[in-house]
Amino acid sequence: MDMIKYMEWARGEPRELPVSWKSYRPIQGYVDVGGLTLEELCCPIFEVDPPPPKRIKDDRLLEAWERYSKLPRQSDRMIVEPLLQQTRKLLPIFPGSDLIYVAQAGTLARLSRFAEAEALLADGFRNCSVKSALCETMGDVCFWQGKPCSFGWYMQACHLGYESFAPYLLLSEAAALLGLTEIRIRLLNAVDSISSSLPRLPASNSTASVVSKDKLPLIQAFQKFLEYADVYLPSVDFFPEDEKQRSIEAILARGDPDGPPPSFRVSSRTFARRRNTG
Repeated sequence: MDMIKYMEWARGEPRELPVSWKSYRPIQGYVDVGGLTLEELCCPIFEVDPPPPKRIKDDRLLEAWERYSKLPRQSDRMIVEPLLQQTRKLLPIFPGSDLIYVAQAGTLARLSRFAEAEALLADGFRNCSVKSALCETMGDVCFWQGKPCSFGWYMQACHLGYESFAPYLLLSEAAALLGLTEIRIRLLNAVDSISSSLPRLPASNSTASVVSKDKLPLIQAFQKFLEYADVYLPSVDFFPEDEKQRSIEAILARGDPDGPPPSFRVSSRTFARRRNTG
């Protein structure tokens, strides 16, 4: 990696809205999130995340989130039900916390109670200023039902500035199946800019099944997504292809105490907030 080139990129967030973002007009008021299409979701349509710190810190919230984050997709009901009860008690206390909506909706989805999960997330979109995690969870709920729009929700999470590598990784898998090599690599470079562990997904029949349902619309959605994501995704050559060398370069990129971490450019949306706050 050319460290000078890297630092220029990491610090070089646009001072104005990029051309592709000129049409960015966040939805105001109520929206039927269940009715949003893949074509709509590949473009940024919600307010981008607020600047850090995004969320309040409370031990009750953190404890519930930690429990939720350890749940496997196929979870035992005896484990899931107590967490569901915990999140139900916390929701009236923290009605504006996206993490509680995410944890409760994700728990409901693990019980295949998808309609309830989607309705709860719709409430979250109305009540929460941080929406990127809600988008990723809506993507999960839709994906588990085999809906191609799930990838649109993952795109939306990326556009809003989600600090997790998960939506980038899930999209990279779909892009690989669609033969979109450049987008796949750039998404993986974003993953490795956010995570220090170079996470990868095993081949998934589920993803292949969902992708196969709507290949052409998905390809078109990825192309539109890139028009917006181009400003925050690392370039194709940002990291080397070789996994060992890539790991070394990722560590080096985090080693500059005077510069921002690689994740800053990926998840920061200062330019979009500046536009909407004047």
